[in-house]
Amino acid sequence: MVWEPPNALREETGKSVDYYNTRRCHEALGNVTPDYVYYGGKNSILEYRAKLKSKTMARRKWYNVNSPMPEGTKLYDLEEQHLLCQIR
Repeated sequence: MVWEPPNALREETGKSVDYYNTRRCHEALGNVTPDYVYYGGKNSILEYRAKLKSKTMARRKWYNVNSPMPEGTKLYDLEEQHLLCQIR
């Protein structure tokens, strides 16, 4: 891409830096933005995510325990399950 006036290049560079620092989550930073790390918001975000994950897992467990099994579903005993795992 070519920018004719230097101001256009500065503007686009500024947009890229803004996106990189404020909206793009970085895996190396715990999947938060650099701004959250710099301004001290990382821990609150990670705590919120941990609570949300805990609630989600509890909901899934409840659903799996309380939902009826589809008709015709066979429960494998441990030996059969072990054999199935080896086949895959």
